[in-house]
Amino acid sequence: HPYVIPQDYAPGLPEGKIPIQRSAAYTDKALRSFFAYASKQAWFRNTIFAFTADHTATFCYSAAGQKPVEGTHILMGIYAPDSKLRRQEYHVSQQNDLMPTLLGLVGNRKPYFAMGRDIINEPERMPMALNHTKEYFQGIFDSCVLHFDGQKFVGAYLKSDVMLEHNLIKKSRTTNDRELPDFIPVAQRQMKAHLQQYYGHIQKMQFLVP
Repeated sequence: HPYVIPQDYAPGLPEGKIPIQRSAAYTDKALRSFFAYASKQAWFRNTIFAFTADHTATFCYSAAGQKPVEGTHILMGIYAPDSKLRRQEYHVSQQNDLMPTLLGLVGNRKPYFAMGRDIINEPERMPMALNHTKEYFQGIFDSCVLHFDGQKFVGAYLKSDVMLEHNLIKKSRTTNDRELPDFIPVAQRQMKAHLQQYYGHIQKMQFLVP
């Protein structure tokens, strides 16, 4: 269970309000110890460190954290001691973006197969995070969130609508406003193309560059 702290390390760690907070404190301590050691090694400045979570915690502070968007919002970061990489990325990204980004950082110029994008070197590609909510495919973009049932889009929300209360697709069907914002159809095409590519390669078992 991820919330159990080794007995030798438990003393001095803050309890917090929920179990995961003590685990986070333990993780912070472990990372400090690791980097205190690693920073003295010859390989340190020539190493790229990538950090990410596999999913969110089951404990949430806010109602938004129970929703499909914020419920999949995780940490992801890259630390390269010997580079000038100093920035915070505000565009949407996903775990699939890690491999292309790391390959770009090490200078790879050979073709490769990936479903993500190089966050640093491919600014022209639309930022997107794609997952499944157990009901719908969910596409998270800088401007909107889309829900797709495999046949049609059943939800479109502004990114600022964190509670997913204002479905623009339902609104366009029940009012005289038949037009969706221009960025919605663009995001819909991108999401469907991504799903088509993914499942097409799965069916054909094609995962390598020809």
